[in-house]
Amino acid sequence: GEPEGVAAAETSNNADTASALIPALTLGIPGTAVAAVMLGGLLVHGLQPGPMLFRDNPDIVFGFMWQFLFGAILLVLLGGSLATNSFARLLNLPRPLLGSVIIVLMLIGVYSIHGRMFDVYLMLGFGAIGYVMDKLNYPLPPVVLGLILGGFAEENLRLALRIGRGDWTVLFANTTSLVLVALTVAVVVGPIIKRRFVDSRKTPEAEG
Repeated sequence: GEPEGVAAAETSNNADTASALIPALTLGIPGTAVAAVMLGGLLVHGLQPGPMLFRDNPDIVFGFMWQFLFGAILLVLLGGSLATNSFARLLNLPRPLLGSVIIVLMLIGVYSIHGRMFDVYLMLGFGAIGYVMDKLNYPLPPVVLGLILGGFAEENLRLALRIGRGDWTVLFANTTSLVLVALTVAVVVGPIIKRRFVDSRKTPEAEG
């Protein structure tokens, strides 16, 4: 394709990484899989993403900001030469060799956290699940977001039920909660209805 078109697509792809950190750091809601992985790293170190992170650990937040600023400057200055020389050479490596090195590094990293083989087996199990999902064309980012946000959702659900003394109707007790529930249902059900509507319109056209 045209170099200008490739540059435009890659520029927009890189630009959303920094903007995705805004809801991730302020609200604890990752917008992309990259932000979800970064939130996972914060949680591993005992840092709670959200407003409390700005109050209790402002050095971490400003560290992210300075990192992206200097990273953007270095990318402008060195990105061209690195992409055409160093990074391009990595693509010439045999895929089995490159994949083996990555797998070994992952195994070492997982085992070094707690020193337990169970963690390694767990990683291999989830890796197999991810491989099957990829072959079946299941999107992986929602799974990553679910793993990151699942703990938050469960903790806050228990808190809400304790406040309501075990009454589930407390989740629908005000307008704000009803609006959030309606938006959640719309986000989940909307794409399914849209897909079926598009498929139903394509069927008569194909028959005609």
